[in-house]
Amino acid sequence: MQSNLPNSDSKPDNLAFESYVAYKKDSSLQQWFKDFCQNRLESNLNAFNTFFENIYNQIDNYRPLRPYELFCTADGVANLYFLDSNTCLYNKGNDAIDFSKRQAEFFLNNVRFKKTVHKIEEDPYGQLHYKYDNELISRIQRLDSEPVSLGTLKSVPLTIVLGIGLGYPIAELLEKLESRNIIIIEPDLDLFYTSLSVFDWFNLLTYAHDNNVRLSFVIGDKTDYIDLYIRHFLAHHGAFLVSGIQIFKHYSSEAITRTEKKINAVYPHLFSPGFFDDAIFGMCHTCNMLTRKNHFVVKSLKNTEFETFPVFIVGSGPSLDRSISFLRRFQDKAIIIACGTAIDSL
Repeated sequence: MQSNLPNSDSKPDNLAFESYVAYKKDSSLQQWFKDFCQNRLESNLNAFNTFFENIYNQIDNYRPLRPYELFCTADGVANLYFLDSNTCLYNKGNDAIDFSKRQAEFFLNNVRFKKTVHKIEEDPYGQLHYKYDNELISRIQRLDSEPVSLGTLKSVPLTIVLGIGLGYPIAELLEKLESRNIIIIEPDLDLFYTSLSVFDWFNLLTYAHDNNVRLSFVIGDKTDYIDLYIRHFLAHHGAFLVSGIQIFKHYSSEAITRTEKKINAVYPHLFSPGFFDDAIFGMCHTCNMLTRKNHFVVKSLKNTEFETFPVFIVGSGPSLDRSISFLRRFQDKAIIIACGTAIDSL
């Protein structure tokens, strides 16, 4: 989903700027908002210290890098005024809550829950995955083939919130869509830290804990390994969750765009492990070869041209992404053995 929030180089917005000017003139409103932010920050830090100590350690002593001022409207709705660009985080009006509400409604009403339906396949050997796949496909084919909007569903398996701003969209989205697994990604550490003074994280974290909602956080620009994080999350909590990933994007930025591309690139890798029956067939072939006393390694090497070459045995684990540049640098000076799906990456 595309949002209407500006990037850092947006032109000043008169309505938002006028709200900032009005705030600066109202000393009583400034004092009220200052006290509110201080109390909210202390409450949220305590909540993260209780439920997500790793996040607490990351943000406890953090100081924002970009110069800005947090302000609110007369209705108490927060916004950010960036001093270095004379822009506000929430432009096109002065009510960030209303904007987030409309954005969540657009997301729920216009984003469709995707279904990929394969054809029934011939089952030559009586394998388990053919049996259950074909039964599932036949049931799906009997259902309405039209894609449904997220707003018509009671719940979705996994929601990724990409960019939170000051936190308002999280409240608006989760109020309307139940999700048992939620990954919150905010590449801008300044924004996440500032949200602690505005959004009621204490209430959200407590609710998630009491209702067994699995919350995960990726805070700061972790673009280089966000795909590995998503793959690890799905491998640990269930690869079946990939069937229902919904990505809600609150605003646009270079880091958000890079992160979104990385997440979308995860999909092909998630379907590469194969089926349980494939592993059974592989073990059967191995046992058959052993009983026939076939040699897996030749007894003697007549060709000694490569006997001094190092050998890299490459699996398809997460470390492969970090080793690609090393393998590329020495690919003509070593023997590289690809195991399984590592061949695709190599």
